[in-house]
Amino acid sequence: MKVKRSEAGMVTDPVTCGPGATLTQELCAQFRISGVPVVDDEYTLLGIITNRDMRFEHNPQRPVRDVMPPARSTRTTRNQRR
Repeated sequence: MKVKRSEAGMVTDPVTCGPGATLTQELCAQFRISGVPVVDDEYTLLGIITNRDMRFEHNPQRPVRDVMPPARSTRTTRNQRR
């Protein structure tokens, strides 16, 4: 089981899921977190699935890729040392 760990305000080993995971496999409720990064096989960020995205979804077999917002609405930053 993978558990998120926080270090200086950053999650160093986040819980993730793939785009083909179904909503029944989704991890927000299991780990009591508000969102899960959706990544491909190379851990490239594709989007984020949140509790809010699933609030009105009635089909638990629907893939995460069909429910998560498009990747263009996801913002990321590079970890820069100062």
